[in-house]
Amino acid sequence: MSARPAALAVVLALAWPAAPVAARTPRATATTTTPTAEGPADAPRVRLAARAQALTLTGATSLGFGALLLATMVGGLVLGGHDRKAADTLLATAEAEQRPLNAQELADQGAHARRARQSDGLALAAGITGAVLVVLGAALLGTGLRLRKRSRGSQRARLTPQVGPGSLGLHLSF
Repeated sequence: MSARPAALAVVLALAWPAAPVAARTPRATATTTTPTAEGPADAPRVRLAARAQALTLTGATSLGFGALLLATMVGGLVLGGHDRKAADTLLATAEAEQRPLNAQELADQGAHARRARQSDGLALAAGITGAVLVVLGAALLGTGLRLRKRSRGSQRARLTPQVGPGSLGLHLSF
């Protein structure tokens, strides 16, 4: 099993141009009469919030796929280690008995060695791709969260009333 088709599919899925967020959100029709607080002054803030949402979702998805690929890397390393150990055991048994490998043992040793190389290749491809996706996802997620915070307004500190069971007071948030 080759890791190239899976890596190619991930790269194509990330590189394929997706529809802009504005094209996916339903637009209000002329017949709707719901009042909105968003006026012309709020339009840049709405665009910034849409961009922040797109970056956050893309970053979280990339981070998730990267973590999945890193787990695949670990699985590939474990499988490669098991196959390498099985191939080494066959050789060690033959050497301990001071005899050459027979045809069946030679075929088994070759199969284990081949599977170990394939597992190592899978681990290498998944590890590199996973690391890139984790770094990319973390950067996109951080940027999206920072833009979301900026799109909420310039108010840094807020004083809000806090009412709960057994408590009454003011809550200051920065």
